[in-house]
Amino acid sequence: MRTHALLLVTVSASLLGGCFQERNHSLEVMNKGIELGRQKLYDSAIKELKSAQTIDPTNAAAFFNMGVLYKEQKKWSDAAAAYNDAIKYDNDNPALFYELGTVQLEDKKVSDAKLAFEKALKLDPKLYKVHFRLGLALQSEEKWKEADAEYRKAIEANPRFLPAYIKLGNLYLDNDYDKEAAQVFQNAILANDTDGEAHQGLAEAMQKQKQYEEAVKEFKKAVELNPDLFLANYNIGHTYKLLGDKKNAKEWLNLFVTRYASKAGTELTKAANDEIYALDAP
Repeated sequence: MRTHALLLVTVSASLLGGCFQERNHSLEVMNKGIELGRQKLYDSAIKELKSAQTIDPTNAAAFFNMGVLYKEQKKWSDAAAAYNDAIKYDNDNPALFYELGTVQLEDKKVSDAKLAFEKALKLDPKLYKVHFRLGLALQSEEKWKEADAEYRKAIEANPRFLPAYIKLGNLYLDNDYDKEAAQVFQNAILANDTDGEAHQGLAEAMQKQKQYEEAVKEFKKAVELNPDLFLANYNIGHTYKLLGDKKNAKEWLNLFVTRYASKAGTELTKAANDEIYALDAP
């Protein structure tokens, strides 16, 4: 799939169309806009990209890069409009449909996003990120089986793409398929054993199956790899409590409250404090 990074390169004639002189001038103006975009001077960058489009209305790359800039600003509908304009002049590029679907999904326009992803996959069925995003769209509609299938297709296309494993494993956890979730997370760890979220997911699956000692080990591994995983830190203390190990439970729960209360939010912090209080009770 073609890159969606900002383009500061010579673009092929087949992509741009139009006469040679207009094309070159449009490219020069477009590249100026891209450079301004890299400096986060968005208003000036958009102005230059619009000028590039006026000079050569078939310059798909200028519309594409405008979409990138709007996407960076989280202006989802503007980004979608720009990508749609790019598609008018480059309708066999799956990357454009992928980017269009991505911003439509962010904008909660799930049906439109699904159509865009499906068009991308018709052009190239092996695009793992498109399968992944389509899975997200289907999961948002609670179409669990269809989402499961798309996450698996993403993994099949790229066995080292961890986000698909994480989403699939959590999908199983949310629907109480704990053994299946554990297997997915184990496969994720085989693909990349340095991912904290994979170890956290495996630990949650083990905890739900009452494999508490193994769960503690995996939660600790998750925190070691990614200290920002505050839920894993909480669950170390919680799982020690389930094991009846009051000393370690209090130590880890207190650590959670001290270190992560501001990130974790009031509900989880209250749960930790309630557990500490219960552990202190005679």
